[in-house]
Amino acid sequence: MRFMLTFRFPTDKGNELARNGALNQTVRSIIEEINPEAAYFADMEGARGGYLVINMDDASQIPAMAEPLFLGLDATVQIHPVMTAEDLERATPAIEQAAQRYGYGAQQPTAEPTPTGERPEGTAIPMEGVSGDVSPRTEEAPPPRAAGIEEGGVPPRSGEVPPRTEGIPPREEGGPLAEEVPSGTPPQAPPGDVQRGTSPTVQERTGQSEREQEEDKGLIDRARDAIIGEEEEPRRREGTDRADREDRPSGR
Repeated sequence: MRFMLTFRFPTDKGNELARNGALNQTVRSIIEEINPEAAYFADMEGARGGYLVINMDDASQIPAMAEPLFLGLDATVQIHPVMTAEDLERATPAIEQAAQRYGYGAQQPTAEPTPTGERPEGTAIPMEGVSGDVSPRTEEAPPPRAAGIEEGGVPPRSGEVPPRTEGIPPREEGGPLAEEVPSGTPPQAPPGDVQRGTSPTVQERTGQSEREQEEDKGLIDRARDAIIGEEEEPRRREGTDRADREDRPSGR
């Protein structure tokens, strides 16, 4: 069987052999040992290398082909099977058969039932009471609905007491909401009645304010009279002195 052997050895190793004058002799010795059908030398990815067409009948012959290159040139080796033109012509029927079976537009193969009656992988198992030609119907179940949830309502949280709706009288228009009073408790006056009994009325506050205003007015009047009296006292004294002088006889 024909193979293509590709080898490549480092530049440093090739330079060392070239400086010592052993490069040509080493390569020739390796080629004679491998005995390829054809040999071609070229640069391989920027380094020295080549292609060897070899024949092998058994996989155990791979070390005899690769080890001389490994040890003598520190080379990397790749081996691939290849065909000649005659080999490709003989392989044409197999290529056409594969094209008909797996090519574009070809009908894909169907799974064949096993002789033991087992179902091939990927085949659905029909449910009881359903014929094998009808695939089992699967419906998505609606999400579970929590108990006690009504439309527009929110369920109470854990630990909270739901509000009591029984026994509460309806609220009258314009009146305060009556609260439940335990039995045996004396009725209590609403907050408005307590305030009316303890705080002064509007009339009392108005009368008290008027009395305060009158007292303030009286104080202001007395203070004004006192100020006016002090201002008129010198005038009265001056008038009295003038009358006394007029009443006295002149000494002339």
